[in-house]
Amino acid sequence: MKLLISLLFLSFLWTSCQKNVDCAKLHETDGTYLNKKGIPFTGICTQCTPEGQVTLKMELKDGKRHGEFLRFFPDGKPGLISEYMDGVQTGIYQAYFSNGKIKEKRFKKDSIFVAVSWLENGSLYSISEEKGDTVFHGRMAYFNTDKSVQSIFRYKNGAKDGTFAICHENGKMNYTGSYKNDLTDGVWLQFFESGKLKGIEVYDKGKRTGTWKYFHENGKLFSRIIFSNNRIYKKTEWDENGNKTDEFSRE
Repeated sequence: MKLLISLLFLSFLWTSCQKNVDCAKLHETDGTYLNKKGIPFTGICTQCTPEGQVTLKMELKDGKRHGEFLRFFPDGKPGLISEYMDGVQTGIYQAYFSNGKIKEKRFKKDSIFVAVSWLENGSLYSISEEKGDTVFHGRMAYFNTDKSVQSIFRYKNGAKDGTFAICHENGKMNYTGSYKNDLTDGVWLQFFESGKLKGIEVYDKGKRTGTWKYFHENGKLFSRIIFSNNRIYKKTEWDENGNKTDEFSRE
């Protein structure tokens, strides 16, 4: 039965190459596909290998993607299965590696699209929330191969906005802080892999400000930097034993 379905599917793909318009004959401008006369195309277009294997099948209405948008590998395995309405991805969206394992899956949750991606070995790679097709809006997280969090950021209308965290490979915190409209803002903290505090930084709408401190892993102060107008005003450094090693001042 599976063999029969596969043969029928391959037959459908080969027939599609014969019946449908070649996508290469259409011209895409700002998401609208036009024919040689510059008229928005309505119908089905395909791209095929010289052997007749479909590599792309696209349904269009008034020049916009409307219906199925499919991609295939040269051996006929699906590379992408997606659905559009009036040029906007609305239904299923699943991308695959050539080995058949899923690469990315997108689905709509309320007014936000959630995109989940995997590595070719099947390990979870990232989860992001998007507004529309490509504008990040919400969380974006990346994962290590053991599924522990590598980093997590928050976005608002495509700009980093809110707290973030970046972790060491051992899972412990590396960096944490916040952004405001894509600008560094507030207190940022940096940590050693051991979990001990490594640094304290302060930002104000993208500019360095206040007193920054960095530490040796034994807890002793390594450097203290005072900023004024986003420039270093004074800097002092110490070794691991607390002995002063360097000092700079604009005074």
